[in-house]
Amino acid sequence: MIAVRFIVSTQLIIAANNLTDPNSLAVWQTLVIPPPILQAPGPNFKIIPNSELVYGPASALFDLRSEVARWGGVLAHYNQEVEGQELSGTGIVQLVAQRYSINPLLLLAVLEYQSGWLTDQDVPTVSLTYPVGFVSSGWEGLFSQLSYVANQLNTGYYR
Repeated sequence: MIAVRFIVSTQLIIAANNLTDPNSLAVWQTLVIPPPILQAPGPNFKIIPNSELVYGPASALFDLRSEVARWGGVLAHYNQEVEGQELSGTGIVQLVAQRYSINPLLLLAVLEYQSGWLTDQDVPTVSLTYPVGFVSSGWEGLFSQLSYVANQLNTGYYR
């Protein structure tokens, strides 16, 4: 039970305390609990390199407005009120990218993959309310949807 409680193997506790009988302890006996042997938090293979996830120097050079206009999809013509201010679709992508420190190109890729907003002018009606497909009350509109995506990406990145 002690080993389970401290997430350490029984063998490590026995070795650290030179126990001859690991099934009994004297009332006065002090136990040394060694630190657990840490495992890597995840695989060494990274699906996406840091430079493509994090809003960094390369992101600042990316011309988001021109790229969205070039494709001419729903995003290029979208507007939404965000925090009392009318923003374009491009403005929303930029705001979320900066606020969550996520590469705007990655946000565009997710948006395109989930709903075609970058390249399509005619998208399913449900995607106008839930552009990335996270259908949940209170998460309507591009700003909320991209904020959800950015938060999920950060959760995956920093865990």
